[in-house]
Amino acid sequence: MRWSRLRHSYPLLSDVPGLAKRVASGLAVLGVALLAAEAAARLDDFMFADVPIAANPDREFDLTQIEAWGPRGKPYGHYRKWTLNSFGFLGPEMAAAPTRRRVMVLGASETFGLFESAGQNYPAQLQHELAQRGRSEFEIVNAALPGMALPSISAYWEGWAIRFQPELVLIYPSSHFYLSTEVPKPQALQSAPRQPTPPRLQSRFAERIKDLVKQLPALRAIRSWFVVSQALAGRGPDYLFTTNPDPGRLAAFEHDLEALADAVARSGAIPVLITHAFQTPSPPAAQDLAALEYFRIFLPRAQPAAIPAFVAAARQSVIGLGQRRGWRVIDAAGALSGHRELFADPVHFNDVGSRRIAGLISDELTTLAITSGGQR
Repeated sequence: MRWSRLRHSYPLLSDVPGLAKRVASGLAVLGVALLAAEAAARLDDFMFADVPIAANPDREFDLTQIEAWGPRGKPYGHYRKWTLNSFGFLGPEMAAAPTRRRVMVLGASETFGLFESAGQNYPAQLQHELAQRGRSEFEIVNAALPGMALPSISAYWEGWAIRFQPELVLIYPSSHFYLSTEVPKPQALQSAPRQPTPPRLQSRFAERIKDLVKQLPALRAIRSWFVVSQALAGRGPDYLFTTNPDPGRLAAFEHDLEALADAVARSGAIPVLITHAFQTPSPPAAQDLAALEYFRIFLPRAQPAAIPAFVAAARQSVIGLGQRRGWRVIDAAGALSGHRELFADPVHFNDVGSRRIAGLISDELTTLAITSGGQR
């Protein structure tokens, strides 16, 4: 009687077996759709990025090798659109000893390339630009690695890059790293370096969805608020970086840049400093504040307007250092900063921006090479 009353009150219960079948069928269809989406994602990676079907791509594991002095590129590393050569440099295969006038470029992800199309990072476009100008005697080596602050680049230069004997070394320093929670420091020497751990099985389709979702403005704002709030919990106003650049951080930036350029010069190579370009002017316009606020997930201590202000002050430090030490400075910041159409985010170029800075460097590089007479 009770079951009859329930079925009368709730008609759906009169067909429980049928409902269960429909739910099971729906779940089966969903499962097949997800498997098909995963297969399509892996097939797409295989066809257009040369990633094996069964692989589990992981940027750190696939592109990084840890030495006692710190990280370098993994020989023959491959992740998504990035392919490293036998020496762990992004780009084509090369000889250990220079066969042409070797120009090495040091920097972080802005130089390594992030948002550009495959092969469109600015060192690669610089090689193409020089060839277009009939200067095929130059060989450009992109020796950058994502996340490398100046102290780590110095260790990387001494531990690895120096052995490839470049004639010129272009240094594109990420000045905004000096707004991090702590001043950048080199990775401590290790007797037994820990290599990146192999990645576990993961869905490449889910990674694509996550990448898309992360770009939604509402979610970007929520993420930024959460990360910054967590980092600043219990801190007072004095903890924040303002539009008046912190003199200690500026001094640390200039000291570390000078130390790296000095090490390059001691090797017999010619250091060339490049000022860091930034998407927004200082002070920023209202239209820039959302992007700067989101960028604070990497620099929570910096108020939005403090970031372009510090980068602008660092530009003057680089120019002054070059004048004081007699090193050539390529003022990319002076030419490109504030041109929002050249950037994919506050610090990373798009294809057009990479082409612009490659042309700018090519102009200066040709003049410098003629002036130096190609002497080491």
